Amino acid sequence: MALGLVRDGLALAIRRPSRLGRLLRAMPRLRLLRLALPLLLANADIIHFEWESTARAFLPLYEVCGAPIVVSNHGGINIRSKIGDERMAASYPRIFEKATAVHCVCEATLRNAVCHGLEARKAHVIRTAVDTEFFAPAAKVDADAFRIVAVGELNWIKGYSDALEAIALLVSQGIPISYEVIGGEPAKDSYKQSDRSRILYLIHELGLRDCIHLRGELSQEQVRDCLQQSDVLLHASLSEGLPNAVLEAMACALPVVVTDCGGLREAVSDGIEGFVCPRRSPKALAEALGKLWQDPEQARRMGEAGRARVLAEFTLQQQIESFVRFYENLSQAHPRERP
Repeated sequence: MALGLVRDGLALAIRRPSRLGRLLRAMPRLRLLRLALPLLLANADIIHFEWESTARAFLPLYEVCGAPIVVSNHGGINIRSKIGDERMAASYPRIFEKATAVHCVCEATLRNAVCHGLEARKAHVIRTAVDTEFFAPAAKVDADAFRIVAVGELNWIKGYSDALEAIALLVSQGIPISYEVIGGEPAKDSYKQSDRSRILYLIHELGLRDCIHLRGELSQEQVRDCLQQSDVLLHASLSEGLPNAVLEAMACALPVVVTDCGGLREAVSDGIEGFVCPRRSPKALAEALGKLWQDPEQARRMGEAGRARVLAEFTLQQQIESFVRFYENLSQAHPRERP
């Protein structure tokens, strides 16, 4: 670490001595200095921070790097203060002020960011996208049960309590259910608490041990295979941006039952690709799932409509082309500072 820091520091001193002095004044902490030096040596035309927490850590770098700064907004701004991450919540206005542009994954995150201090002129929506060749339909193996799948970490934000109550309602109606939950514990530095203990308690309390399967973290291939062999995706979140899990399920021609939060209505039209239900309503979730169980033909049509929607609006090629245009326009409007 020390040798690398000295090497990069000397290289910057030779190439851009004035910038090294500004960097030392802005970022005196060695750990951040070590991370910042390669960014300056790269002499990038644009620096893009994909996660807001990283953008916050490098705030002192914004005025030193000489390149326009882009920060992505995936929807975390909706929940920071609710999960006790007050430091991050308080940082958004400063991040938005200093950033040259802010990438939002959907219109809903843009509107929310504007409410937290983002100037609308800085915002650019480029939606979440999926690999539609990898996430694609496959022939299903016959099963006696109604196969419901959820994909998301074990955190209260994903609404698993409501989902389990909905599953219990279906079971009480005599519907044979297999509910697979794919997802591990939240990252330790995410300020999100694991919901695993409460989920296990509810499974026991609701008498669902025979039909609930907690799969933990799976590989991308395993997630795809599970989606392909399921009958419906249940996504009961309380807060979202535009979740990959829903688009991946739709790309696999799976009907979806989702809650009305974040940008989900920008991808799912109620009654077309699936059902959009109120948040915190196990009854509404159960009713939507029940309709798909009772009418397999409707489920098939919704799955096909979902696949068509993703192919029309959420492909990787579309996203790549949008980012290329975005970067080109940004670079022209805000040329890199020359040493």
